[in-house]
Amino acid sequence: MTEILANFSMIPLVNLSPWGSSDPAARAALADRVRDICHHVGFMLVTDHGIDWQLVEDVFALSAQLFALPEAQKRLIDKRNSPHFRG
Repeated sequence: MTEILANFSMIPLVNLSPWGSSDPAARAALADRVRDICHHVGFMLVTDHGIDWQLVEDVFALSAQLFALPEAQKRLIDKRNSPHFRG
């Protein structure tokens, strides 16, 4: 799988429903796939995660509001201004 993910041409799609399975092999296979994607691609599109769609829409709406702020306002929350920023 690593070779396929390293040369991907589409965003990997991951169905998270096996995580709720009582089958340890199904959970392990999902964990291995997610780990592989994180190491070799860096991002994925997840489905069947159980998160209410209204919450997803609300988060995207808030993100749009944040990115629409003037640069001067966005700079006030720049992580480089945080004493806890580690790199």
